[in-house]
Amino acid sequence: SKSTVYGTRKRLGITALKRWERNICNPTKRQLQIIYGSLLGDASISNGKKGKYDCESIFEVQHCEKQMNYVFWKYEELKNLCVSCPKQSLERKWRTRTFHHPFFSEIRKKWYPDGNKIISWEDIKNIDELGLAVWYMDDGSLSKESNFIKIHTCSFSVEDHEKLILWIKDKFDIKSYMKVYSGYRNLVIDINSRKDFINLIKKHVIESMKYKVTFREYHTWEN
Repeated sequence: SKSTVYGTRKRLGITALKRWERNICNPTKRQLQIIYGSLLGDASISNGKKGKYDCESIFEVQHCEKQMNYVFWKYEELKNLCVSCPKQSLERKWRTRTFHHPFFSEIRKKWYPDGNKIISWEDIKNIDELGLAVWYMDDGSLSKESNFIKIHTCSFSVEDHEKLILWIKDKFDIKSYMKVYSGYRNLVIDINSRKDFINLIKKHVIESMKYKVTFREYHTWEN
């Protein structure tokens, strides 16, 4: 029993492993792309608190009920880093999370230096087409009326938007700009870069998200 193990360990002076030491955390390059792309989008990294105790951080993904297949795709990609399969909350959102580990604590230091999420230049400069696609699947939208592409980036500051614009242009040769809609900041893909942007990411977009990369050719390409 658990109590017998605890008593024997104490009697023999055997120190218990810390929680994070029980898990191997060695993400692949592909997994890192999914993690960083998700952090640009809707994912988060906890502050490590578990009740009144301090723990290492965890990476967490949460999406609405409509995006259930997307959450399960992320889970399958990150399965060896997760503690359990996706679960639905009382708010009917689907969620999956990793185990606690110093690896995620180190990422949190870069993305949440003061408790609020910012753009980690050190990490996004290494993001490739897969990470870009994950970000777009998280927060991007394609207008049915005009093939207008925007990414909902309202949580990021004006300075962070400047970083994103510079990064996308230098890394992928995609032009973009920030625009405010109804008081919220968005990153808009320039009209002359829309087709290039979609062609860059569409091979990585999963089936349930194909509607985000399917142009309506009969619509105007004017802004």
